[in-house]
Amino acid sequence: MNRLFFLLLFFIPLVFSCNSKKDKKILKKTEFKNGRWINTTDSTAGIEIKNGKWISFYKKGETESIVSIYDFKILRGYIKEIGVELEYLEITTDRSDTLKYAILEYSNELLSLSYIGRGNTLNYTPEKEKEEEKEAIDKDFQEQESFLKVHNNIIWTDGDEALLFRDLESINQTKSTKWVEISKTIKGFVFDGFLKKSNGNIKLLIDQGYIIIKDSIETIKNIYDINTVNGLNLREIPSMAGKIVDTLDYGISVKILNKTGEFFEIDGKKGEWVEIETYNPSGLFIKGDTDTENIYSKSLECHMCGYQVIIENSKNLLKVEKGFQGDYGDATVDNYSFSISGNELIYTESIDGMDSVLSTKWVPINSDSILIEEIKKSNAKKKDLFLKKKTENAERQRASEALDYEYKEREEYINYLLYDAPPIENPKDASDFYQLGMINIMSDPLKAIEYFNKAIELNPDHRDAFYERGLIKKSLNIESACDDITKAASFEDFYMPYSAKNFIKNHCETEKIN
Repeated sequence: MNRLFFLLLFFIPLVFSCNSKKDKKILKKTEFKNGRWINTTDSTAGIEIKNGKWISFYKKGETESIVSIYDFKILRGYIKEIGVELEYLEITTDRSDTLKYAILEYSNELLSLSYIGRGNTLNYTPEKEKEEEKEAIDKDFQEQESFLKVHNNIIWTDGDEALLFRDLESINQTKSTKWVEISKTIKGFVFDGFLKKSNGNIKLLIDQGYIIIKDSIETIKNIYDINTVNGLNLREIPSMAGKIVDTLDYGISVKILNKTGEFFEIDGKKGEWVEIETYNPSGLFIKGDTDTENIYSKSLECHMCGYQVIIENSKNLLKVEKGFQGDYGDATVDNYSFSISGNELIYTESIDGMDSVLSTKWVPINSDSILIEEIKKSNAKKKDLFLKKKTENAERQRASEALDYEYKEREEYINYLLYDAPPIENPKDASDFYQLGMINIMSDPLKAIEYFNKAIELNPDHRDAFYERGLIKKSLNIESACDDITKAASFEDFYMPYSAKNFIKNHCETEKIN
């Protein structure tokens, strides 16, 4: 208590002396303005002063919850607990309890309160507006050295494939969305004396906008650039007399398809005729599909939609997040990162729903061949195991989505029969009895079984009746439920194959084991 007393005796004159500093002081301590403040020791906790209310809140991720709402007022008086007269904040709780806080500071930078009676201090700083915070982060993000810029045109290999990173500013993406245009290639014959081996500075005739070009080592080794300032003619046949197919500009990257072995000399350059085509590689993360400026993750408030966003592009780390949400709400978020460790590139792939993560090493393509072979062997087992698990995970996800779809379709069909379909007064065929069975599934299961029995009697191949009868039998602990479900699943055109398979796995296979 004595320590708080001396603290206040020291601090109160200091606070009042700051009133003359107009750039520091906002207003008199008795005139709190509306605003939001964040606790300096717990960034998830804060207070909001709004229209005469003192509101405490708590943040968790993107969500925010209000903890309590109090009335408050600023008073001046003698505080017997510390024997000092001062201005203080008084908060009244919903239980009519009164809390008193000495106002140590209220400025542009800080709101500092001392709980009278305990002496503990609560410090708050103003909450930045989201847009201001975003602009500040975006500015820092843009000004720093980016991975794509630092490692632009460097070709890396894992022994099987090659990766080439491209600076965003250097990508002149084709705006067309027509497949025939963005997949176009031009073939022809040229004299290879007018070509130079590509050093990674890829210039594409048709640029789909890949941030990372991915290809096999063999292909990358056969990539050359046009090395004539005025461009180079492509001919229909390996002859100067051949018809000109097209003319490619200086620097355009091409892939050598075949060598003819027909050597000759032009302008002192010896070479041979080679068949080439314009290079149109595959790759990862198309610039036009990727948010390259916003480093924040995106929410998926939609159906059958996706996104991909660069969440870090620092000097030695590139991280891309891909999210997708299915038609029934199942969302996945996958992460891909590329980092530099010494002279190695570390590629990491994390797929939603999988416990294991792929992490492989890559080295510059001009590295020692023995080192490249060692890298290849080291990565091989990791890649094979991850691919196997990735395939299994994709199959599980497809099965899960299919199950959701089948359940939803069945539910909608039952609702249709109950509320919209014309009533069946005189059932005649298997379809009529099946529909009556579906109508009675919930209200009278035994009656539903009778209708399904009749449907199967009239049509022994009525797979849907077998399935629904099996479900009811299971719910009533009647034997032969598995026989009905298995029978239904045996038909190729059964409308709920995943549901039947799931039922057999969870119930019938267990019964066999027991």
